[in-house]
Amino acid sequence: MLQKPLDSALFVERLDFVRKRLNHWYEPTAAFGPIVQAGDSHPLFRQMPEQTRYMFVNHLRSMCVLMWDGLSPDGKGNGHVLRKLARSIVGSMHGMEPTEALVGDTIQGVRDALLPLRYDISSDLKAIQESIYSLLTKSHRQIHGELAKFESRLDSAREIRSDELNMWITERGIHPSWIRRIVENRQMSLDIPESHKKFWFRNECYSFDPKKRLDNPRQFLIDAESKRMGGAE
Repeated sequence: MLQKPLDSALFVERLDFVRKRLNHWYEPTAAFGPIVQAGDSHPLFRQMPEQTRYMFVNHLRSMCVLMWDGLSPDGKGNGHVLRKLARSIVGSMHGMEPTEALVGDTIQGVRDALLPLRYDISSDLKAIQESIYSLLTKSHRQIHGELAKFESRLDSAREIRSDELNMWITERGIHPSWIRRIVENRQMSLDIPESHKKFWFRNECYSFDPKKRLDNPRQFLIDAESKRMGGAE
């Protein structure tokens, strides 16, 4: 391939998932193995819940590829994608702050994972490491600021409507599990938006549990893509 193989870099794990009948497409393979191995050398990474670890390596890889392709988190428009990925990573870490060493080492793992795909980010590696670490720490501060605002909102409100709660989750970057913990500590009751209940269920049954292995992963992906494309063949 003469051009940068972006699609191959970001979707080869789905093909591996189908071909090898893996439990889930984040299972350590050539696509993610070097990244997971790099993360495993850090206690912070090992402390993360399984789903958080896989989100961390997946989103970090996506951010590296997008930055190497010239996307800037400071830019308008598509730059929002990088900021959203960073908030998703930090928001899923349940208050843990990513360290410079963890980010730097896992990004080296990203480089190693992408090399067999002829996608070499080595020339910009240091700049990418610094940019992503800066973006993650900034997102960490922002989310904790929003978390303080959410608790203040709970102090002043008798109830919070589902549409407002959805805004705190989707726009403000507060992870649903954080909201649940805060509400439980306050002995309050809030209705979590249905979309997020579906999101949790999807993560639980996307075969993170080997007992919930898909019988026909190929057909599952075909049906999922067909639904996403509005039924197009």
